[in-house]
Amino acid sequence: MKCTITNNPQAEEVLIVSESNDVFAYNIDTQISRPFGVIKTNFYIFGCERVDNDFFVFGKKDMNSSADSDEDKIFGIDKFSLESRKTKFCYTRSYPTNFYSCSAKVNNEIMVFGQNREDNYDASSGMTMYDLREGLWTTLPTSIIGLDYCAVCQYNNTGIMKAGGQIEVFDERFGVNINETNSGCEIFDTRANSWRRTSDLPIPIQNAKCCQIKETVVLFGGQNDEEILQDIHTYNIAEETWTRNDSELCNIEDLHSVHLI
Repeated sequence: MKCTITNNPQAEEVLIVSESNDVFAYNIDTQISRPFGVIKTNFYIFGCERVDNDFFVFGKKDMNSSADSDEDKIFGIDKFSLESRKTKFCYTRSYPTNFYSCSAKVNNEIMVFGQNREDNYDASSGMTMYDLREGLWTTLPTSIIGLDYCAVCQYNNTGIMKAGGQIEVFDERFGVNINETNSGCEIFDTRANSWRRTSDLPIPIQNAKCCQIKETVVLFGGQNDEEILQDIHTYNIAEETWTRNDSELCNIEDLHSVHLI
């Protein structure tokens, strides 16, 4: 049986994938989430973006293998067909300059954020773009705030929303750098090739996931410095403001990704 998933910005439900591989469906109108299914996989720390009827899986590591020295294994890209349900390895002509942290797809190009592979202390503010036709990675402008563990998604077809995250700050009491959850948000315009700030989240959040739904960006879950959150926040694109929804998620511990269906 063939499987075709439409990328519909007017979708009525969103699939939410957790780190434990549980899948939940979130209804946009009722703002209620419910259990949907379970994904069985051996991969972890990976990103996936849908282009037409293919899923591109990148930055993957296999829990059954410790051979991290093989660059093709770590930085190569698998293409999974939603129609044939078969996976094909795609050899790339170059490797990204950063490890995978989060990603978004804009105009059939995959934008990946992550820590610089040559500098383990660099914040995950760097962005690289994967050209599907050429098989090449190119470096794009660094974001303004320099946050790690952000929520990112396509924004108004030609942009990227980057919301919340974690930032390294200097603690004067102990004289060391510490990681602090942040509420900052910014937008990348692919046409102007530049970033701009927008309204902050109502509270500091990291490790959340988001996607654009109609004329809003909806941000799911995440955590602050103290606890895992089940909150849902909505960003009004016209007014550029965030509000917290009255409803919550149904006890999802760690989000992996969200997908319009």
